[in-house]
Amino acid sequence: MKNIFQTLSNCVILLLLILATVSYKGKLFGHKVEELTNPQEKQLVLQEPNQTDLSQAGFVNSTLENTKEGAWTIINSRGAKIARVFNSLKFSEGVNGFGGPVPLFVYINNNGEVLHVQALENNESTQFWQSVVDKGILSQWIGKSNESLGNFIPDAVSGATLSSKAVNQSMQKTISSFGGNSLSTSSPIKIDYKTVIALLVVLSGAFMSFYGAKSKALRTIQLVINVVVLGFWCGRFMSIKALQSLVSNGTDLVAGSFVLLTLLLTIALPLLFKKQSFYCTWVCPLGSAQELAGRVRKKKIKIPKAILNLLKHSKAVITMAMFFLLWLGLASSVVEYEPFTIFIYKHASVGVIIIASVTILSSIFINRPWCRFACPTGQVLTWINKFN
Repeated sequence: MKNIFQTLSNCVILLLLILATVSYKGKLFGHKVEELTNPQEKQLVLQEPNQTDLSQAGFVNSTLENTKEGAWTIINSRGAKIARVFNSLKFSEGVNGFGGPVPLFVYINNNGEVLHVQALENNESTQFWQSVVDKGILSQWIGKSNESLGNFIPDAVSGATLSSKAVNQSMQKTISSFGGNSLSTSSPIKIDYKTVIALLVVLSGAFMSFYGAKSKALRTIQLVINVVVLGFWCGRFMSIKALQSLVSNGTDLVAGSFVLLTLLLTIALPLLFKKQSFYCTWVCPLGSAQELAGRVRKKKIKIPKAILNLLKHSKAVITMAMFFLLWLGLASSVVEYEPFTIFIYKHASVGVIIIASVTILSSIFINRPWCRFACPTGQVLTWINKFN
């Protein structure tokens, strides 16, 4: 009876997570709430450039004439049609970054060449998106045309791959729309070798959970692989941001394969083999880093039992508080302070660096402090893997 009650409680809590995310993002698996409640009213709302946008793009004292949905002709003060501007959201349906679509205003002259690119509001991680802008992922498209796409291999930003690839795909599809041309809405499947390596590390963790649990040497090898390969090299990890993106935007099998495989094993291993906390114990790069740091000093600080009792439910309280903030629309910046992005250190914020550093240093004196007392991602995965 207790197990049934616990399973029902976990289902309710995870349903609250989904509802909180839907409330905050207004979407479920890539579909707007209005579309789910009333499929007849599927309508794409496209932002139109205002005078500030036009001025920033170099079109002062100009007006717009709607050409077709998502496309406008720019007319100067003398009445001449001098360029066109496209909202990429119209021409890149299904293209998502880490946090969802990355809409752009794309300005194209009468010769079909890109003059300017403006980023609109999106849900990408702030520090990752800033790196996309700083590395020139938008500006590299200036001067490109439909005719030059075949010979152009756009750059992407390591560590912000999904965001930069979304920009590039949106630009390709939008540029091709100039003059009535269009690209196929489906892109050839391209498997990133780092994604393949990350999947192999996850499978290695699953293997080790069966055959490496009693071998300190094998466990050490897996921990080092998790930190060096999965964390610093591949930049793959679970986080509330990743789960939030999955719930609100959905994902394709290739881009989301790491998250999907991890969730599958998180559910399957406890259900079939009674192996709890698979990801946290055998795969998580931050958890692995804490355990390795903890080996520096065998003798740990003894936390008083009274304090341990207070901290027993701290993860659940933190996680539920985060859900509540989602409902209030205040969790956008909060979820970006999970310390996992320290592995993509070039893009990590100062706050993340401080939290991660304190976590690792504390691990020398306290066993896995973040995992035990603070990690909302670990708490969600714990709720998930108790569906048995």
